[in-house]
Amino acid sequence: MKDMPKRFVLLPDDNGALEVNVSAQCVGYVWTNEEKWMAKSYSGELLDTGSGNSVFEAVAAVFRAHQVSFS
Repeated sequence: MKDMPKRFVLLPDDNGALEVNVSAQCVGYVWTNEEKWMAKSYSGELLDTGSGNSVFEAVAAVFRAHQVSFS
C-alpha cells in the first residue's frame, strides 16, 4: 500500500489504545473492541476500518485520513 510509510511505530497510550506515530509525531490511534479493530484520527474523528479484522486495516485507515504520501 503506497499510503503507508515505510517506518512507523505503534505505542501504547494510557487509555488502552495504540498511538500510531510517524517521525515521533502521533497521527492517530487504533484499538480493538474485542469484535473488530477501530481507529480514530489525531483530532478524534472515528475512521472507517473496513471489516476491521486486522490491525493493518485500522492503521491503514489512520494513514488514509492523515492524507500524507509516504512513497
